[in-house]
Amino acid sequence: MTIARRTFRSLAIRNYRLFFAGQGLSQIGTWMQTVAQGWLVLHLSHDSGVAVGVVTALMFLPMLLLGPLGGVIADRVDKRKALVVTAAAQATIAAVLATLTLSGVVELWMVYAIAFTYVCVTVVDNTDGDLDAGDVDLDGAPGEFQVSITVLGRYTIRETVAPPGFGIDPDTVTVDFIGTALHVDVGEAFVDERPILKLTEFGYTNTPTGTPTGGVVSGTTVYTVKLKNFGGATAIVSGMLTVTVSNAGGGTFSCSGSGVSDCTLTFSGVSLAPEAVATFSLTLVYSDMADGAVVTAALSASYTTPPDTTVVRIPSGVPATISFTVQAD
Repeated sequence: MTIARRTFRSLAIRNYRLFFAGQGLSQIGTWMQTVAQGWLVLHLSHDSGVAVGVVTALMFLPMLLLGPLGGVIADRVDKRKALVVTAAAQATIAAVLATLTLSGVVELWMVYAIAFTYVCVTVVDNTDGDLDAGDVDLDGAPGEFQVSITVLGRYTIRETVAPPGFGIDPDTVTVDFIGTALHVDVGEAFVDERPILKLTEFGYTNTPTGTPTGGVVSGTTVYTVKLKNFGGATAIVSGMLTVTVSNAGGGTFSCSGSGVSDCTLTFSGVSLAPEAVATFSLTLVYSDMADGAVVTAALSASYTTPPDTTVVRIPSGVPATISFTVQAD
């Protein structure tokens, strides 16, 4: 790609062309107003150089005093809306000055006030704030981002929004754009990782009640479920473990444990960091089961990658079912 094409390739983006044209006209109008304002002050003050110096100082004082505040505002509001509001305010202020001048009622203090107010508005307009992916992305390919930087300085680049189902890369990259080159490449790639959940344990212990004299028809069963995150991003996992008994005859059973209701263990919104293990358990107590009674435990689970909730994944090994049969003889 030639130097000329690299220099002007940002103009291939329609939105950027509109922004460039609008800013060009706005800057022309601003400097026309600045020159006319100086001549107006010189006329009203009867050729006073001090008055021209005062109005000039008032034009730069807000940027000096309110620049940090303007940066805070620019970081916290929608940039398109901020540009629209500030441009409309500048046009209104210019119209007020023109009306006062053409009507012949303008006074020196009015020009001072208008000059100060005008620059107070441009404090937000001239502050960069954060550059987001939606500002001027010149590369539409997924996973690629290119921004046209028009201001010299040091830029800290970080990822703020990851693709759906992936976690944000926490790394930051600092680049210096000092004008020695027409463009600066970021050599470090941002890598988005995802959680990977696997069922690593799903089993039970079965302890008889008392000393069996025949088959075991009464006992305590403790189910244990373990899910591990083998990925590189945090997961939010939800699911349930349900225990049912069929052909119980006159036998009875009950369940207990944290999050257990009606023999169903429910877990929701459990955060699981990389390499972390989530453990869930349910205790079943059964008594006087009929011969051939079947006890079944069914596990289901799913997980998402915060803050995204659109991509729902199923842990490896899930759904899963285990059962045992009571033998009374």
